[in-house]
Amino acid sequence: MSDQGKEESLSTSGSGKRLTEIRIILTGGRELFGREESGKSSTGNIILGRNAFVVGKRTARSVKADAEVHGRHVTVVDTPGWWWHYDVEDTPKFDRMEIKRSSTLCPPGPHVFLLVIPVDSGFKTIYRTALQKQLESLSEKIWGYTIVLFSSTSPHDKATFKNSLRLCPDLLWLLKMCQNRYHFLNINSIDDSLQVTTLLEKIEEMVAKNNGNYLVSIPAEDLKKNTTEEKVKPKNLFRKKDRTELQAHIKKQHLTDIHIVILGASWDSKSSAGNLILGEDVFDVDESRTTVSCAVRQAQVHGRKLTVVDTPGWYCYNSLEKTSEMDKLEIRRSVYLCPPGPHVILLTIPIAIAFNKLYQIAVEEHMSLFGKKVWSHTIVLFTRGDWLGDTTIEERTEEEGKHLEWLMEQCGHRYHVFNCKQYTDSTQVTELLEKIEDMVMENNGCQYVPEIENNPSTELELKLKTGKTNMMKVSKKKQILHELLKENTFSDVRIVLLGLEGAGKSMSGNIILEGHFFEDKLAEKAQQTVEDIMNLFGENVWRHTVVVFSYGHWLKDRPAEEYIACEGEALQELVRKCGNRYHVLVNTWSSRSQVKDLLGVIEVMVARNRGEYFSLKKEESKPPTKTLTEDEWNKREDELIEKMLEAAIMDLDTEWNKPSAKRRNSIDRSINLSEDSLSDSNSAAGADNLLYNSAAKVCQWLRHPKHHAASSGHDTMSITSSYMGINEQGHQDLKMESDEKDAKDTVPET
Repeated sequence: MSDQGKEESLSTSGSGKRLTEIRIILTGGRELFGREESGKSSTGNIILGRNAFVVGKRTARSVKADAEVHGRHVTVVDTPGWWWHYDVEDTPKFDRMEIKRSSTLCPPGPHVFLLVIPVDSGFKTIYRTALQKQLESLSEKIWGYTIVLFSSTSPHDKATFKNSLRLCPDLLWLLKMCQNRYHFLNINSIDDSLQVTTLLEKIEEMVAKNNGNYLVSIPAEDLKKNTTEEKVKPKNLFRKKDRTELQAHIKKQHLTDIHIVILGASWDSKSSAGNLILGEDVFDVDESRTTVSCAVRQAQVHGRKLTVVDTPGWYCYNSLEKTSEMDKLEIRRSVYLCPPGPHVILLTIPIAIAFNKLYQIAVEEHMSLFGKKVWSHTIVLFTRGDWLGDTTIEERTEEEGKHLEWLMEQCGHRYHVFNCKQYTDSTQVTELLEKIEDMVMENNGCQYVPEIENNPSTELELKLKTGKTNMMKVSKKKQILHELLKENTFSDVRIVLLGLEGAGKSMSGNIILEGHFFEDKLAEKAQQTVEDIMNLFGENVWRHTVVVFSYGHWLKDRPAEEYIACEGEALQELVRKCGNRYHVLVNTWSSRSQVKDLLGVIEVMVARNRGEYFSLKKEESKPPTKTLTEDEWNKREDELIEKMLEAAIMDLDTEWNKPSAKRRNSIDRSINLSEDSLSDSNSAAGADNLLYNSAAKVCQWLRHPKHHAASSGHDTMSITSSYMGINEQGHQDLKMESDEKDAKDTVPET
């Protein structure tokens, strides 16, 4: 059946044609750059000239209203919004069905879809991709019937808007798809009838170009109507009766001390739920990832002492193997922080996200960290209760399908809904506590007790301690290299970004260059490993490589060294191959210091490489000679610098594990820089003098007679190092220089 119909209700007015009836569908997303509402309902009220739609509450169902407007009968259908950055597959099924149902509310079909976007919001590629899929799921021809409506809360300068368009290629794409049809609407200017009249004229002009066509409503037989209320009512009555009969045989128990662990994916409002339960803001909440390690808080609530453990989350569609080892250890550790164990595991599931197969796998695998018996102590806590609007959670769970039904069965159909925006509604918490007590009764008063021998706290503590030690080592090496190579600066830096799809290459490039130069793409599960990719460039590539950890917000305040220590040998070997050169980038342009620091790492690396750039050109083989080539001398110099760096940090492991009172005692250790080097036992003034002693040993090694051509049978080349300032008692200065004449006489043959 064609998705187009011919409009017959036309009347002639002046030189043009006016529609006697206009049918409008309002569509759009939510949560765009901090603005949760797009202004759809307010737009509908402005068009109709009356308060037909509820403002300030999410539109959960498609709803119709009409009125006589400037000589036309106008029908407006308001629809549920989706998350701007979510694909159709990520949008709950209930919302998808309601959006599709919207066209049946204005038969025989809509003349126009008004895509409502706040005028002062950004519009990135990820929104463009999601929007295209959302609209085209309604009709392939929908672009020919769409006008972009930019909503604003104050008068907007059109000239300023046009100038800003040049910096927003994705918004330009959107306008091109709509054949440059757009309109501005000030939703706070109710009395401005001209903006509505102009909009209606633009709609009529578009309909005329479409030869009077409209989009035909989806046939009723092809559209599944939401009748879940009738379906879930008998099920709920049966479950309520069954639970009542069970509780009748169990003695009612009022708990005075309740231990709660909150688990779930990141951005699932775990911390907000914890704050709501405890009645105060004890857990950090903002738009970034706030919980990177377990946090325990307590409070007296409704006559009970509550202990709540907040935990790090995982990406909602990521399997367990994609979760970092550090996060796994923290998640496992959570149940040991409220001994002898939690009464309840609250598993947070946001209502605003589709609980599909990937989400089910993620939940199942992460919950497997605790064993099968954890499910009998679990209650599903549906967060984002504001998303429900005038619907019920039972309607939505029924519509979502088999994956959410699996979850309900796993935890015995125990669930609760939280609207974390309604802090004053204390009944949400009291009802939850009653459900927890009922579950504990069903479990014969038992708590979830983890296996003691599997306590991950010790393992995590050791790895974090290793990370802190490594952080000191890396810091010391950076300090030495900076002093050795600080005179080397570069005005031209050329960077190649390598990595798997979705690893953050484009994002990192945009942050470094401070602009939208690279297009973000959705990740695709890639088969090549990092080493497979790097091997394409040969072994020499590692000398020119810096590991950049993208999405640094995931670590929050935790040092990268702790992450590296927890992740295992594979990542540690990768970092070693790159000469321990790595940097963390947070997905923000507000912190330019992170880019400056990255360029500093690159400059030191380039200086270590004597200003050489990476090339795929293969070196020609040369016949062996008694005279060392320049490359061989460069290799010896690199080995010397590495040994000096190791000498500088070799005592940090010992120092870190000593009591603080002993750390300032003298250190007596033999240092062998190479087979031909001096084996010297030196007493230092303390750990603070390691840098001085290491540099002195390098100086001695370079000047030792054994390393001259007369004794080795090879020509030798002196190394000129930059000035190194050493702060020791009298602020002694160590300057390692070679004699220019010696350097001239000992230049290697090439």
